[in-house]
Amino acid sequence: MANSTSYRITFILPHVTNLPIGGYKVVYEFSNELVKRGHRVCIVLPKLMAPESGAISEFKSSLRPLKHKLRPLKLVTWFELDPRIEVVYSADLREKWMEPSDFVVATSWRTAPWVAGYSSRMGKKMYLVQHLEVFGGPYDDVVATWKLPLHKMVIAKWLADFATSLGETSSTIRLGVDFDHFGLDKPMANRARQATMLYHDNYIKGCWDGIHALELAKEQMPDLKVVLFGTPARPGELPRWMEYVQNASPSQLREIYNASGILVHPSWAEGWPMPPAEAMTCGAAVVAAANPGIMDYLKPGVTGLTCRPTYWTELAALITDVLSDEPKRLALAEAGHKDILQYTWDHATDVFLKVLECQA
Repeated sequence: MANSTSYRITFILPHVTNLPIGGYKVVYEFSNELVKRGHRVCIVLPKLMAPESGAISEFKSSLRPLKHKLRPLKLVTWFELDPRIEVVYSADLREKWMEPSDFVVATSWRTAPWVAGYSSRMGKKMYLVQHLEVFGGPYDDVVATWKLPLHKMVIAKWLADFATSLGETSSTIRLGVDFDHFGLDKPMANRARQATMLYHDNYIKGCWDGIHALELAKEQMPDLKVVLFGTPARPGELPRWMEYVQNASPSQLREIYNASGILVHPSWAEGWPMPPAEAMTCGAAVVAAANPGIMDYLKPGVTGLTCRPTYWTELAALITDVLSDEPKRLALAEAGHKDILQYTWDHATDVFLKVLECQA
């Protein structure tokens, strides 16, 4: 989409981290696409959200921006950020550490109140909503951020519906898949009987539903191989026969997806889940709990199979069904691969910029 106006856009993230996080990845993908189109992007990564009290702490905070200019840290090593993006490792989320912008974007329920309180020098106030984050804070506090004077940009229809239920307006921006890092390297047909799954220690991801389902499937298929990946340390209770890859790089994930016949996605709730989309890009069939986020792009019975969230015996039945019926698995994989190719970051960024133009 042609756009003759160049904007300065500031994304406010909740904290400094160098762990692969889906919500951060979304911000980084948008940032890369925006600078390619000539926009100026700043990503703020605070050490703390609120300032520490005391004169000494305030003095140390004042030195932090200078320290990073003199000796910049590359804390984001798991994602390749465009060098034109300005990354500010701020002491906290006070506006004093930030340059003026045309648009300032909150990226979580914790950053939204800060953005709402910024002055007009930070530009139009936006809220990129990637989930109903009640797993991360009190329900009333999380929902209250949806009612702040920020324009909501949601990533899935179910989030737009929730905004409507609150009497709030929103713009829907469906996400994309990074086709530079994820793609089809191995034929989809005749793959090994291997299942892969994201492991996360947040209960809402339903990972132990998935693990129990895979254990049950193993009883039916002794040759089943399972490879899990995630950022936490390998859980001690994980069956020894299951492999686990911690902090997998994009190239490692691509290899895992391409080696797998299926991806298991047991999450109870998601904004717009990326691992199933990435796996579909790499030719794996998807077996998932029918959480509202994945239903934004998965077509049950056509591009994947679904069961009720938390019903791991149903999930196990789907796993054994798909992995014991190669024509069915291949048909799901082929349809999923073809369908997911429509979800590009180029299109997502077109819509993102259109929303900004309407708010300018």
